Amino acid sequence: MAARLGYPRYDPHGDPIPSRELEMPPSPSVTLSELRPGQTATILRARDTDPELLKYLRRHGLVPHARISIHTYTEYDEILELTIEGQDEPVILGPKASHQIFVEVD
Repeated sequence: MAARLGYPRYDPHGDPIPSRELEMPPSPSVTLSELRPGQTATILRARDTDPELLKYLRRHGLVPHARISIHTYTEYDEILELTIEGQDEPVILGPKASHQIFVEVD
């Protein structure tokens, strides 16, 4: 099956898939919650243990390969305001979601 799929390194949610030698691909990711205003990143993956979270993220365009920019961060309650490339409306996320999204910082 892996050959038919072209030996993918990541599953559809962005989780790494071990190679035939059982080696995991390198992951340059940090959680979205670690970003601050002015930073940009690309979403790599989200934890896929909560189907409701995945639906929420998809509904807002927070999917693997989406490019994002952080605009504001509220330290007290860890709220992030961000925009997704190609969308006009900002997205507001709390720590429940932002701690489960992994990104690669530009």
